[in-house]
Amino acid sequence: MRIEVYIIELLYTHDCVIIPDFGAFLTKRESAFIDTDLHQIEPPKRSLQFSAQIKNHDGLLAKHIAFKQQVTFQKAEAKIKFFVEDLRTALHEGKNVHLQGIGTFLYDEQISFQPEKNQNFLLESFGLEKITLDTFQQEPSETPDSTPKVKSIQPTQTSRTSQYLKYAAVGFIGLGITAALGLGYYENQVETYNVAEQQKAEKALQEEIQAASFSLKSAFQPIVVNESSADATAEENAASENNAIHQYHIIAGAFRVKANAYKKIKQLNKQDYQATYVGENRYHLHQIAYASFDQKADAIVFLRQIRAENPAAWLLVE
Repeated sequence: MRIEVYIIELLYTHDCVIIPDFGAFLTKRESAFIDTDLHQIEPPKRSLQFSAQIKNHDGLLAKHIAFKQQVTFQKAEAKIKFFVEDLRTALHEGKNVHLQGIGTFLYDEQISFQPEKNQNFLLESFGLEKITLDTFQQEPSETPDSTPKVKSIQPTQTSRTSQYLKYAAVGFIGLGITAALGLGYYENQVETYNVAEQQKAEKALQEEIQAASFSLKSAFQPIVVNESSADATAEENAASENNAIHQYHIIAGAFRVKANAYKKIKQLNKQDYQATYVGENRYHLHQIAYASFDQKADAIVFLRQIRAENPAAWLLVE
């Protein structure tokens, strides 16, 4: 059985599934949605995202494969390693890699991911589809004829059937009003539910990202520093001025604590690297670069050289 099948199984029960030395899939809960233009209701879902910065080995995927295939943990790790090597080889050859039920990976200087459409990893919504609501359409009014017509009117007796039809028409109108009011009440309830669920989803995603370890393959151990605020501010200002004129950065690592990032910059500078502070990414990690460049070609040449020392180094384009 292919590795992506086990990844899909874990995504239904976990918010973060890491492929060691490659990246991580993150799920984000989204509330039910009412499309007033198409008159459709979409069920709540968990959408999929990919982060190439989260690649530490947490053992979750290997443990699941070992259990499913009844093999040792080491053999499961070897299967994952071969899967990652094949994936990297195909991407560096310029191929698009599609994982059935997950999405497609593309490579253009860096790895990008496009999730598969209509995929929902929320167990509570399993089997639910979009609901299309029937709408009332007003019949076009007829244009009155300008030529007057004379009709002969003959007295007729009101039958009991016509009276029943009148009562039926009144009842139908009442049902239509009740249905309209009920739909408005339902929309208000769904909107209230959406707000609550959105807040819960955002909180859960943030807790999952905070709980994960964001170290790269060659990431350094956490460094505890006790620097004065004045020194830290001076270093930050110097790094910001240096990066202001550069667009391409070769990323060396990312740190949860900002002071640790500047401590590592000092160490890399002692190793003759022009290390600088790049900034904070969307996961609130402080990124540092071996060097920064004005020209893309120079950055790529340096990236190929530094990967002999740190295969996890990558190119950031601002």
